[in-house]
Amino acid sequence: LFEKSCSSGWLDGCESLGELAMSTPGTKLDVFTLFKRSCAGGSFEACASLGKLYETGLGAPQDDARAVKLYELACNSGETRRACVSLSVMVERGRGTPADPARAVSLLDRACEQGSSDSCGMLSLHYLEGRGVPRDTAKGVALLVKACEERPDLRIEVVTSSVVGWSTRKFQVLTQFNPRIAVVEYDNDFYPGQAFLEEGEFIPILRTQTRMTWRHERSILPRHGIR
Repeated sequence: LFEKSCSSGWLDGCESLGELAMSTPGTKLDVFTLFKRSCAGGSFEACASLGKLYETGLGAPQDDARAVKLYELACNSGETRRACVSLSVMVERGRGTPADPARAVSLLDRACEQGSSDSCGMLSLHYLEGRGVPRDTAKGVALLVKACEERPDLRIEVVTSSVVGWSTRKFQVLTQFNPRIAVVEYDNDFYPGQAFLEEGEFIPILRTQTRMTWRHERSILPRHGIR
C-alpha cells in the first residue's frame, strides 16, 4: 500500500515506506532514496529520518554536519518533535556543530512543551544534573513524573552506586511519585557492608575506600549511563 502511494507521488507514503523498510530485515528497498525524495518534496518527517541515516552512517555516508542541518530543518518546521530531540543530542555532544548544552536544553524544552514525553524525560536529567541549566531537583523530578504519566508503556530506572552511599536514599523518593520509576543500585552486591559503614562511626574508612575505588569506578559508571 505504501509502495503504491509512494509511486503515485504521495510523499508521506514514501516516508512511511522507508520507515517500514528500516524495520524489515533483508529489504531491497533503497531507504536513502526514499527519504531523500520525500524530504526534498517537503516531508519534514522524512528529513528527520534522512538525518538519522547520516548521523549513524547506516544507509548513507556518516556525516554529522549534514545530519545537524536536516535535524534543524525538520525541528524548525514544528512538524516533528523527534528531530528536535535528535538535534539536542548532537548539539550537547558537539557533533557537527559547536557544543552548546544550553541550546540542547532549549530544544528539549520545546519538544517537551509540544508533547514529546521522551524529551521531557531527557530534559529532567539536565535539571537533575545541572547540564546546560542551573540544577533544579524539583523541576527535574516534575519532568520525570510528567514523562511517565504521558507514556504508560515507559519504565524509568535511576541507576545509583553504593560508592556514593547517599545517592540511593536521595533518589528513592522518586518511586513514591510513580510506580514506573525504579531506583537500582547497580553495585549493591559489591559492597555488602556499605550500609553498616554509613550507620556506624567509620566515615573516615568510607572516605578512604571511596578514594581507593574512584579511579576504577569512574571508568565503569559511564557504561551504566552515569556521568
